[in-house]
Amino acid sequence: MPLEPQTCATVEVLRQFQTLNLQGKLSAYDFYRSLELQTDGSGLVKVPDWMAAFFLMVREFRHVRMAKRAGRAFDPTGIVGTPLGGLAVQCRACPHPTINLPRGWDTAPSDTSWIYRLFIHKDCNFRMTNRLRSSEEKDPTLSNGLAYFVENKSYSNFVLEHASKQEVKGCAGFAALLTAVTKRTKGLRATGVVGVSCRHDLWQVNGLGDLQLGERFCNVDFVFLSSLRGISSKLKLVDSYDIGCEWHKHLWSRMLKLPDDMHLSIPRKRIIFLVNKFHLAGHGKKCQAPFSFNFKKGVGRTNGEGPERLWAWLNGAGPSTKEMGPGGHRDTMNDFCGFMNWLKTVGLGEHHNLLVNVCYTNSIYRETSPSFAGGSNGQGRSTHCSLQRL
Repeated sequence: MPLEPQTCATVEVLRQFQTLNLQGKLSAYDFYRSLELQTDGSGLVKVPDWMAAFFLMVREFRHVRMAKRAGRAFDPTGIVGTPLGGLAVQCRACPHPTINLPRGWDTAPSDTSWIYRLFIHKDCNFRMTNRLRSSEEKDPTLSNGLAYFVENKSYSNFVLEHASKQEVKGCAGFAALLTAVTKRTKGLRATGVVGVSCRHDLWQVNGLGDLQLGERFCNVDFVFLSSLRGISSKLKLVDSYDIGCEWHKHLWSRMLKLPDDMHLSIPRKRIIFLVNKFHLAGHGKKCQAPFSFNFKKGVGRTNGEGPERLWAWLNGAGPSTKEMGPGGHRDTMNDFCGFMNWLKTVGLGEHHNLLVNVCYTNSIYRETSPSFAGGSNGQGRSTHCSLQRL
């Protein structure tokens, strides 16, 4: 009986598995078999099989630990009262009004307002598949809509209602991607995952969703708008997507089919749609200049390929999550995304110190080398670096 457990595991063994799973991509199956070998290395003694119970405990441990780290123990409503995305680790470096932006940021002159732009990037990954195992009723998601994956019921209903709509295919140079990955889908519940990340390579809150067949706009629309739910209307947004040239055309009319709380509050004139640098080469000539990062002022050297770097890490978990039920698949992916976001968060300080040291060295070099005056103010001191050395 669920309320009368007969099997338990120590917190230490659960912590050890979670660490090996997140960092080393060790599956629960291999970890459990390793415990059996540690119990009897000869293989001559029959060890009781509690693998199913261990899998269940791992699921519960992931969820409870994520809620603990999000501070749900200090909220009177507990885990039940967790808002959408409340268990996710948000990017500290992205602009958050009333949190990390100075007063008057929204009235900054045009030559400095680019500092407060929000950059997000979208991409689809067709390696993170999921087989038709179990069902939503038998294997529900514990963190449904509370972390990185979107709320499943509303997402599934929306996709079911709009998946039959014909997609616009106007970019001949990139038509292959628009129709890709529609083969070998037999026996799969999800043929891939669509993800949204920020420019600092952190997954967005409610920025992931399963794909059912190829790269359809209805899936991308829902996940994209979910990740921007509640965003300030004063922010400026730069969005990149490998087929953004076609996807953005009718976004505003498609957005009206979604719930009101998912509608973008940012005016259209404050949003720039671009195509990731690496993918842009595959587009036709008419897309090259209008959607290039190289020709947009205020975007720096951003390449828009953040999700590709994140997929490279996450793909290691694909072989094990592929065989899970729908709930286990999403709960495990949420844990991996939280782990990735946290590692990136604690590593931001190292990147900041590196940038400061580069600027400091650059300033010293300009003072001692008058001939290196490309960005000097005429007095030998750089005008490009305003950071203080720590």
